[in-house]
Amino acid sequence: MARPEWVSLLVLWLTVQPHRSLQVQAQTEPACPDISTVRKNNWPETNIELIISQDAPGVSEVYWAPYVDTNYSIDASQYVDVTFNSTAQAIEFTALPSLDGVRDYLQKGYPTLAQLTGTCRMICGSDIGEFQFILLVQDQNTASPQFGSFPRSVNVSEVFPTGLVLPDLVIAASDADADATNYALSFAIKEDSPFSPTEPVKTSDVLPTYTTQLKLEKPLDWAKNAIYQLTVTAQDPGGKSAEITITVNVVDVDTAQP
Repeated sequence: MARPEWVSLLVLWLTVQPHRSLQVQAQTEPACPDISTVRKNNWPETNIELIISQDAPGVSEVYWAPYVDTNYSIDASQYVDVTFNSTAQAIEFTALPSLDGVRDYLQKGYPTLAQLTGTCRMICGSDIGEFQFILLVQDQNTASPQFGSFPRSVNVSEVFPTGLVLPDLVIAASDADADATNYALSFAIKEDSPFSPTEPVKTSDVLPTYTTQLKLEKPLDWAKNAIYQLTVTAQDPGGKSAEITITVNVVDVDTAQP
């Protein structure tokens, strides 16, 4: 007995329908947006706020992929937080408090490395996408001067000639900022004394260090002043400073006429 035509059509419809559903599902499955690189230049290391927002429709989750170490950049995931703003449909990069001072030599040991990089991974349904994030960090005046290790006292004869530098004392201080506009040091003596600091001399670029010495401006007289307590300050261009006390012992010399 022949099958009614409507039965044949029903069988055909039931056979095709699952494949059609798969096609519709494939067409509606979200794909990750095509993002090559997100880059931000000249970001001050002290700005702890939203750095940049990248449109990313269809994304459900973002996170940092494992960092691949290089010789020219720093791991961005240690200093920048990445999140997905579902309301704005955008990926947001926000500076973490650890970014403050990231260029300082004493913190990381490589002040010339201004570039932070990382790979951002996106989840979009069953699709996964990645793109590079690059942040060029601008040095700010975050470090204060620090004096090095050297003798804090010196002996000088009361007949030491004026206009000359005390040879037995070299005062050294460093500043860990990365740019000279933030680390260049100057020296001063707070007290009114016969001594003045010489012009600073830069002696190191890796951990920028400057030295100065004491120059005798006026004659010494042991009978009038046998000890000088000098407060020496080191100051950077932003006004950050440090100070130490230097003791100058004047050595008595028999200057009396017989």
